[in-house]
Amino acid sequence: MSAAAALALLAALTTAVPAHPDSRSSSLVRVEGRRVAVDLRVQVQSLLEALPLDADGDGALSDAELEAGRTIAAEYLGERYRIAAGGEALPHRDTALERLSGPDDPGGPDGPGGWVRATFRCE
Repeated sequence: MSAAAALALLAALTTAVPAHPDSRSSSLVRVEGRRVAVDLRVQVQSLLEALPLDADGDGALSDAELEAGRTIAAEYLGERYRIAAGGEALPHRDTALERLSGPDDPGGPDGPGGWVRATFRCE
């Protein structure tokens, strides 16, 4: 294969696969004494890459899949967001997931698949 043909093949392969945008999320942590409230916002695409929530394998996150994934998401957050007071670990409570849209959507149309808010509290 000539160098030109190899270069053309490489160019064709790299343009055939859509680029993955940078994953973006935000966290807001509010602390009042031993009470902590955490509010996370994450792109649906990033959530699907981290957790097995896409039950039907269509690459999207339905409302039913989002609700069914609450326990999986709670366990994932519990493993990664460790909050302690006075050296004592505080358990997560009331983990909730909700789809964001409209003015609550921090990414607008550039968030592939939209955005999800995960909230929980520790006491």
